[in-house]
Amino acid sequence: MTRDMPDVATLVVGAGVAGLAAAIEAFQFGDVAVLESSGRVGGVLRSGRDSEGWLTESAAASFLLPAPATSSTLATIGTPPSLAAASDAAKRRWLFVDDRLEPVPASPPELLRTRLVSPWAKLGVLCEPFAGRAADGEESVSDFVARRLGGEIARTFAQPIVSGITGGDAHNVSVDAAFPVLKELEAGGGIMRAGLRRVRASRAAGVPRGRLHSFVDGMESLALEIAGWLTSAGVALRTDAPVSGIEPAGDSGKGRWRVTCPDGVIETQRLLLACTPETVAELLDPLAPDAASATRAIPRSPIAIVAVGLEADVLADHVGFGFLAHPSSSVEILGATFDSHLYPRRAPEGMGLARVMLGGALRPALVAADDAALLDIAVRDLGKALGRTIVPVWSHVVRQERGIPQYQLGHRARVSVVENELDTLGGVDVAGWAWRGVGVNACIADGVARVRLLHERGETAMLHVSAGKGALTLE
Repeated sequence: MTRDMPDVATLVVGAGVAGLAAAIEAFQFGDVAVLESSGRVGGVLRSGRDSEGWLTESAAASFLLPAPATSSTLATIGTPPSLAAASDAAKRRWLFVDDRLEPVPASPPELLRTRLVSPWAKLGVLCEPFAGRAADGEESVSDFVARRLGGEIARTFAQPIVSGITGGDAHNVSVDAAFPVLKELEAGGGIMRAGLRRVRASRAAGVPRGRLHSFVDGMESLALEIAGWLTSAGVALRTDAPVSGIEPAGDSGKGRWRVTCPDGVIETQRLLLACTPETVAELLDPLAPDAASATRAIPRSPIAIVAVGLEADVLADHVGFGFLAHPSSSVEILGATFDSHLYPRRAPEGMGLARVMLGGALRPALVAADDAALLDIAVRDLGKALGRTIVPVWSHVVRQERGIPQYQLGHRARVSVVENELDTLGGVDVAGWAWRGVGVNACIADGVARVRLLHERGETAMLHVSAGKGALTLE
């Protein structure tokens, strides 16, 4: 038998970074509780350091600062002293194509000098402000880049970039959903022109340039720091507390919810589902079948991450962020990051650490290979890229078998189905990487924005109810 628990103004289901940031935002609107089904906070962010000093990451290893919602969250909790900015080496990146590593241009002058594309392709980039507008409807990333910058630029850069960020296929990932900033730049006069205008405006306003950051002990520290602040502020944060059902709270009014968990039943004014899309679909099935169906229609791309420990001199000739692999190259990996060049204490003294990514939408079956096979592929292909034989001194394999949500063509329509059906129920919303952005900053911004929206709608509904009661009284 379940027992009733104290009501809360806002209940967040899921303690990934979206849910944790949402809880901080909700704290200003009343009491908050967070329920997490697993035994830990952080969602897919998981960091681990072994006894020798090797640091492993299960998902994102960096995030960009400043970023409005993330910067605000860090200011609220007090910026942790373990926050670390990436070294200047992060500015140097390569593309593995035609069996060689080529530097990726980081500025217009470098683009003019690169060997990655022909002079005709470079000329096409200069003509980008005069590119034609898209027809109505969504475009894939590949089609958008080809239309704005030319087919050669699209063939060279679109797929590696999409693989590196989302693990997806540039030919069916929606630019509107996955990279909305590109559409904003196009509307502002073109990617190059509007982009330069934004840079100048930021410099004039004294806004610092974006820089990658992480934590000395890895990205899981971000979740742990937020969770620690919430707990110290008196927010009820429960792990090992899976939600088994949600339902409207009877006659108490539209927008109130009863949530069943192992400790009993909680009633709340605002319910934010910041859990996995699979859990969201399961909870919504009885109440919002169209939303549940649309949620299940969001595909995933599985990813495997092979951390490879090396003698430090192996990476000495390539001090930088790492590289992405072009799909036409002779390697099977998506790319690699050189973590020991980016942040302190990633590897024991005198050692180097590379994280190699495999799988994704183009080669999902690779993720099912056993650890030994994945290590063999990672070492072989890393050696091809670096032009030398690799002998690992340490390794660690992580799989994200469900993988990264894919914002394929039609994604925004699917999200609209979810949002519209939940809006008719009132008081409930969704947040996290399945909906409006897969990166750490995007997830934090989404959690904050959805809580604000729930609050605003709740306030509007209360005003309508009050106005209705007043009219009845006057009659």
